[in-house]
Amino acid sequence: MQSLFQMPQVEILNFRTFTSEYVAQRYDVTLKTIQAHKIEHADEIVEGIHFIVGKNDRNRPITKWTLRGIIKLGMFICSKEAKNFRLWAEMELEKTILGELESAKEARARNLTLADKVISLEAAAKLEAKRVAREISSYKSQLSHKDAFIAELTHKLESRDKKINELATRIVLFDDHTYNPAFKELESLKDDMTNMHYKLTQAIIGVKEKLIARKD
Repeated sequence: MQSLFQMPQVEILNFRTFTSEYVAQRYDVTLKTIQAHKIEHADEIVEGIHFIVGKNDRNRPITKWTLRGIIKLGMFICSKEAKNFRLWAEMELEKTILGELESAKEARARNLTLADKVISLEAAAKLEAKRVAREISSYKSQLSHKDAFIAELTHKLESRDKKINELATRIVLFDDHTYNPAFKELESLKDDMTNMHYKLTQAIIGVKEKLIARKD
């Protein structure tokens, strides 16, 4: 008998499905015995759980046994080899289940980590949205103040334009320029400029006279 922990070369499908020839060899029975038990206990040996039916390289149907199927077959075969093979299948099945549980545990841990990241991102997004909302509110407030300031300046300019127009109208329509303050100021400037021009002219004449006298 082959050792319990030494597996011979065998065709394995998905590493957990075995050919009827391999199962018969490990049970130390003929292939017909395996086929007979499969037919006799068809109510307990269920396709999709204990075995699957595929196609070989000639496109003919071929039965592949799962670990559960090996264990189930071992219940109907009484021998030391069958006992050892069934024990091996049970150990392999346990390792498979433990591996699946570990994978599920790791997947759950990854999912929890991803969930935490999603929660953190959502929280960060909410904080960012609040910050942006505050900034927008601040900008709106600043724009509102600037709009009010611009409106105030516009009003002042319009008021000054109105006053300038009123003064211009008053100057144009004022009948007696003698009593018009604006014209009085202009007349005063005119008199000052005339006096300065007269003094400058007299100064130039005086300089010329002195130059002529020196020349003679």
